[in-house]
Amino acid sequence: MHTSRISTVIQNKVLTKPFHVLSSNLSKDVQAARYFGIICDESTDLSIHKKLFVYIRYVNQSTQEVEHKLMGNIRIPDGTVATIATEILREL
Repeated sequence: MHTSRISTVIQNKVLTKPFHVLSSNLSKDVQAARYFGIICDESTDLSIHKKLFVYIRYVNQSTQEVEHKLMGNIRIPDGTVATIATEILREL
């Protein structure tokens, strides 16, 4: 069995690159939505780096369906409330 490993730098670039394109389209849908929510999850990966995943959940006005999208995968220095709140506001 052949396995390969991707460095954390490359992995983070792959995971975060689409968010800049997605964010511009998503913001139009979210701005049009009457209801939305923000969901956050902080975790520590195997290399002991803290990550904050920010999701947004909203009602799409054109389809009337509830949708949820990943807005960001952010490396954070610590898991304190102040850091998490700052990063959420920066991402929005």
